Amino acid sequence: MLENAFIIYKANRYDLKGKMFLKTLEKSYIVDIGIRNRLTGLRNTDYGHVLENIVYLELLRRGYEVTLGKIGSLEVDFIASKTNTQFPLVVSDTLMYVGKE
Repeated sequence: MLENAFIIYKANRYDLKGKMFLKTLEKSYIVDIGIRNRLTGLRNTDYGHVLENIVYLELLRRGYEVTLGKIGSLEVDFIASKTNTQFPLVVSDTLMYVGKE
């Protein structure tokens, strides 16, 4: 019902190695972040999820078909496709280097 009322969008997962859509593990994105803010009262906001939601909506607005990428246990936030263009996107609110110095 929420999809039909245009309150949320559902994004399907795409197996990049097997080149097929997965029947499970889809994800939902809210159409208006203001609705989310009203429901949560801006408490304990996970800015990574909010940013991911905003990027998803912007890709749709720009006319891309957006899926969620998966290779085994690894994930790519989005695979954006339009005409002959396809590119992966990873969304993060912080960048941290973890490695040997």
